[in-house]
Amino acid sequence: MLKLDYKICRTEVCDCMMGVIENTALYFCLNYEYLYSGIWVFRFSPQYVNYEPFWKRLSTPELLNSHIQIEQYHGLAIRRKELLSFQKFKFDMIEQLLNGKPIAVCVNAFYCPWSGVYQKYPLLHFCALVGFDKDRNVVLCADPYFMEDIRPWPMDELEMSIYHYYIFEIVPPTKDLSNWKNDIKVCAADKIYNNVFEQMNYMKQEIIHDSNFIEEMKKQNDQYSFELFYQMKYISHSRYNHAEFLRYIIKMVPEARRTNLLESALLLEEASSLWRTIGLVFTKLAYMHKQERIYKYLNQIAERTDKCIALEQQAANIIMNI
Repeated sequence: MLKLDYKICRTEVCDCMMGVIENTALYFCLNYEYLYSGIWVFRFSPQYVNYEPFWKRLSTPELLNSHIQIEQYHGLAIRRKELLSFQKFKFDMIEQLLNGKPIAVCVNAFYCPWSGVYQKYPLLHFCALVGFDKDRNVVLCADPYFMEDIRPWPMDELEMSIYHYYIFEIVPPTKDLSNWKNDIKVCAADKIYNNVFEQMNYMKQEIIHDSNFIEEMKKQNDQYSFELFYQMKYISHSRYNHAEFLRYIIKMVPEARRTNLLESALLLEEASSLWRTIGLVFTKLAYMHKQERIYKYLNQIAERTDKCIALEQQAANIIMNI
């Protein structure tokens, strides 16, 4: 049996593929923090502009390509491979494992037994394969987004689920931290110049004043619940992960330690915790019937969103003045 000494060390991640990349970087004893340099994001389109359901108007587009960032700054290259045939994939997988390298796969979580959507509905997902047992015909899967342990996965389910895959290479970094001030300002500038805080306020106003929002929440099915959960988890964890990036800059750059950048990291960590509670309240609203309780939770969302806006504005202003 082939089995790498791969451990799931980190599960506080905003995205399934980023979870694979971060844990793989740790497996190779590499840093990973620039992976999170462009993920402090938020977009919301008001209903009068776009009549799509609430969760479809809420989005989290990366400002920087995370794969490029971790290759340029930390030397972990991620190479996408198209699925020409399952046999060719299996050959590549075994070759990578023999060379001590995990392989990442893009799959349909409908066939992932440990996921919350198994045999319910299709969902694009990413995980890492870190071993292969030929006798049992199973691969060993690491999925930091859903679980903390390594689990066997029948090869036939993998074959039904896979879309494409990624191999990892260790390469020399091509960028250093000499432009760290510009690097930390990418997300902060986005907040200020793209009216992101105004968009957060639009979301809050729609939630507390539009009766259709409650009806939409009550009509949600399992898939809707997961999509909204994913969006809110990304918003929450992206603040936490971006704070990791800021702390990395503080650790690595003496000049940064003489600024108040740490205060921005602490503010984002506080905002992350608040966004997480907002996401939990969203899920509760779908199952409530008493109007007074609904109003209570709507007011909680409004108050916490205002607090998040204030925290993130303060963090952005600090960064822009460094």
